[in-house]
Amino acid sequence: MRVRTTIEPGKVLDVSEAEYLDLKRQGLLLPNPNDEQVRIAQGAADQPAPRAPKQKPATDTNKES
Repeated sequence: MRVRTTIEPGKVLDVSEAEYLDLKRQGLLLPNPNDEQVRIAQGAADQPAPRAPKQKPATDTNKES
């Protein structure tokens, strides 16, 4: 199995199933850029966040004259 890790992100390593599971458990695997979930997440991150509607300033209904 070929993977990239956070330890050496520019290097692709061949690992066994046991090594893969160990690296995954430790959170050391980088996501595969061809994975559909990664593409969906990157697409969502590329879109600007929706703006909140502008709120009118609060008005004081108890005006004292």
